[in-house]
Amino acid sequence: MPTANGQLIYCHSNDSNEFWSALVEKAYAKLCGCYEALDGGNTADALVDFTGGVSEPMDLLEGKFNQEEETRNQLFERVLKVHNRGGLISCSIRATTQADMEARLDCGLVKGHAYAVTDVRKVRLGTGLMAFFKSEKLSMIRMRNPWGQREWNGAWSDSSEEWQRVSKSEREKLGVTVQDDGEFW
Repeated sequence: MPTANGQLIYCHSNDSNEFWSALVEKAYAKLCGCYEALDGGNTADALVDFTGGVSEPMDLLEGKFNQEEETRNQLFERVLKVHNRGGLISCSIRATTQADMEARLDCGLVKGHAYAVTDVRKVRLGTGLMAFFKSEKLSMIRMRNPWGQREWNGAWSDSSEEWQRVSKSEREKLGVTVQDDGEFW
């Protein structure tokens, strides 16, 4: 297993007694030829290899999801349906050049880096009875950086003021935590 200073370099668990993920990665690297073949690989390809499932890539710019609210709503409903059916979803910000790969953006995200979608929900805004009667909901997607750190730091980030629009009990149900654990809404 590749190590530096006695620590695994690539895939590893936070629990030192858990070793299976590094072994699976090693086997996959052997299947692909070497660890270098995994560097910058396509997440969709890996999911197909590991599950035997089918992948469906979507380009948000190409699909003009940033321009029309109706198309964004349709995309969210589709992502919600896939998530509720147990589908595996990942996302990334396209790196246009090799030099751009792993570039850290001001918003806290990393270009060319794969993020796992860990939850998809319609979050009820408001507190108390107002939340039930007004029933305004916000479409939200929770993502996780597999590095276990480096998170989104904009609107709706862990400690942003936007979360004050959501009741404490709703935040607890969503599992909102203020720590650099790599997971963010």
